[in-house]
Amino acid sequence: MIYVGMAVVTFLMSYFTNPYGYAYITNIVGAAAIFTFFAKWDIGRIRWINGISKAAFDVYFVHSDKNTSLLLMYELLGAKFIVDTPWIMLHVIPVILIVWLLGFCTFKVRKKLFRLSVDKLLDKVRFLNREIEI
Repeated sequence: MIYVGMAVVTFLMSYFTNPYGYAYITNIVGAAAIFTFFAKWDIGRIRWINGISKAAFDVYFVHSDKNTSLLLMYELLGAKFIVDTPWIMLHVIPVILIVWLLGFCTFKVRKKLFRLSVDKLLDKVRFLNREIEI
């Protein structure tokens, strides 16, 4: 409920300012609310959820750099046409899906490259490959 409230406040603030940056307070509170919501769930080990969550770093990586983000969101995905309008909220949904798909593809490529290179080198380092009993 807190997340929905923060999304509505962000939408209303879009009439006066540009509140869509990561550091905007409503986005931080909304992100914390979603994290808390999911942290309270005991979902166990669900294979497809674990598969999706593995790609989270790559999804962040795809759009974390300001220049890459501007190119991707503003130019390639067309946000420049609606960035200062309330329609940006409808634009966000397909953009989220596209960015996630790009991040997931990046994850698959990175995983394959690491398996062929870095993983083979790290397998030879003994102290990194000790079994730990928990």
